[in-house]
Amino acid sequence: YHTESIFFSFQILLMALLISPSKSFLYNFVVGLILSLIFLQKTVGILYIIIVISYLALFLKKDSIKSIPIILVTFISILMIIGISNFKRAGVFYFMPTQGNEAVYHYLAIPILMKGQKMTGSEATKRLNADLEEWKIENKIKDEQLEKNRIQIMKFKKSYTVKLMLNNPLTSLKIITWKALQTGILNPAYIFHYHYYEQDIQKKPPWYLEKSYINFWMPINIFYSLVIYLVVILGFVSSIKYLDLKYNLFLFFSAIYMFVMLSWVGNSRYFSPSLIYLSVYFGCGINFLIKKSFYKKNVN
Repeated sequence: YHTESIFFSFQILLMALLISPSKSFLYNFVVGLILSLIFLQKTVGILYIIIVISYLALFLKKDSIKSIPIILVTFISILMIIGISNFKRAGVFYFMPTQGNEAVYHYLAIPILMKGQKMTGSEATKRLNADLEEWKIENKIKDEQLEKNRIQIMKFKKSYTVKLMLNNPLTSLKIITWKALQTGILNPAYIFHYHYYEQDIQKKPPWYLEKSYINFWMPINIFYSLVIYLVVILGFVSSIKYLDLKYNLFLFFSAIYMFVMLSWVGNSRYFSPSLIYLSVYFGCGINFLIKKSFYKKNVN
């Protein structure tokens, strides 16, 4: 959670900087630096630079020709430094953290096999293990602790999962859609429950999959989510009148980008990066409701 707090802080700092973009070298260098720091905290930030550059192109217009190259050079330079550092240390040039490859495999491979090829959980696990072992033998991977080999294994897991998705497109779409819906259900008590229940890591099933927990908390979470989304929608509609259209588009597409990049995990805490941007609309929604309430009191 410490890492996520830093990630959110960089998001907020970038949002503040982009309210009034500048064409100065220092400003654009800082923007490129923050974008790279966002990526260093979470791999989801790797393509976020496209959203930022598109916004600056709309806002600065011709002046963006000078600004965008500074941001790109700063961002790419930091990626190169990371890649070269990894190459000197491990003999492999890479800047993308390996957890992303593992996460796709972990969250999607077994569900796709179970639903797409009608396997049980144990059958799907055996299939994955067998295919992985076969690949290791073919590629002569013996020492899994060697970083170079670990990276190869992670890349295989990602490509393996992508092939499963392409071979089972409808099943994959259903699974990802269902996980996206789960991600959108906010849990106001998640942190408390995590620290309270997660002490027993050996418990099967885990606390969040117990029927008693789901039956009690799911209606509460759905109601809470609907209230939050209703205020956000009100805020979005009202913001059109007084929030700069280009900045509005930046916030909207930033929230969509973060959701698309993380929603396939199926965990509501991965919706937090989107909530950072939606919080602006939530504030606008609360402001709208307060003004309406104040207006009615004065009329009465």
